[in-house]
Amino acid sequence: MKLIVGIDPGVTTGIAILDTKLNVLLVESKKHFSKDEIIKRILEFGDPIIVSCDVSKPPILVKKIASTFNAKLITPKEDLKIKKKQRLIRDFGFKEKLSNRHERDSLAAALFALSEVRALFDRIDMLVDASIADEVKAMILRSEGGNIKQAAEQLKKKIMEGKLNAVKF
Repeated sequence: MKLIVGIDPGVTTGIAILDTKLNVLLVESKKHFSKDEIIKRILEFGDPIIVSCDVSKPPILVKKIASTFNAKLITPKEDLKIKKKQRLIRDFGFKEKLSNRHERDSLAAALFALSEVRALFDRIDMLVDASIADEVKAMILRSEGGNIKQAAEQLKKKIMEGKLNAVKF
């Protein structure tokens, strides 16, 4: 499954994981969450294609995690203000209680990233067979597939040639 991950690093680190179908899979925080623990936790849910944070200059930890997964790093032009974070969460319709600001900030970061790619994702969903849409999204974000049509054709060719046995969903 392809994922969008928001991270709020610090002594207490918040992490939020969404799928490309707009489902919130995880929002949690933990003190002294190591890079390896974060990576392991993310892998329990799937393959991140986007990693994000709520500040314009991403912390080293966020950069390293994005790099580890070859995921697109999405950050705001300006640090997200508390009201903007609250609006993102409210407008998304997330109703569960968040335990702390780290969870709020990580969820807001993931939702911000989603808002940045939503039009692209919607276009891919309209143009590409649902069975390969997430893979096409990953290829486009990772700059591996040119435009949507080219990425879909490359993916179908790999499947037909047996170079890609199965697409995980």
